[in-house]
Amino acid sequence: MAITQTNFKSDLSKVVSKDELRPALTVVKFQNGYAYATDSHCLVKQSLKWMDFTDEDIALLEGKALDIKAFKFIRKAKVIEVCEKHISVFIDGTKYNVEYSIHSTLKYPEADAVIPLKETVSVEMMSIAKTNLMNLLSAMAFETNPIFEFHGAVKAVVVYDRIIGREKQIGIVMPCMINN
Repeated sequence: MAITQTNFKSDLSKVVSKDELRPALTVVKFQNGYAYATDSHCLVKQSLKWMDFTDEDIALLEGKALDIKAFKFIRKAKVIEVCEKHISVFIDGTKYNVEYSIHSTLKYPEADAVIPLKETVSVEMMSIAKTNLMNLLSAMAFETNPIFEFHGAVKAVVVYDRIIGREKQIGIVMPCMINN
């Protein structure tokens, strides 16, 4: 357990589900060295290494989750400490312990299975709900303009930053029906 001079690089809570009937989606989940957030329309996957978390931090976070309120509170801090049962945050000289979500043990969707890996295709027309796209873009960190990969008119659109790279951070957004 070490004090980390970093924090999450973007507000993943923007794409966390608010649907209490789907509690497994109401958290930011940590697994396999990544932070995952999804509302089933959008998904963001970010490398914890890219966010400068230590190997020890990553091991402590494995399999745990944070609910939206906890994640937003942690993002207010400049310095955090990852612990076995909580994350300590330091705000204005005061230390707060933020507990992991009770939903940590729920089965999280197989997020990697829905991220398209095939080659891109030309798409004549596609519609994406404006709020889904805006939430996705605001949940990700960018150093340059986002890259959009199209894998088919009814398949997820992949979004990433060319400089940061797909392996460190990737987002997907599902298209919606086009009503004529």
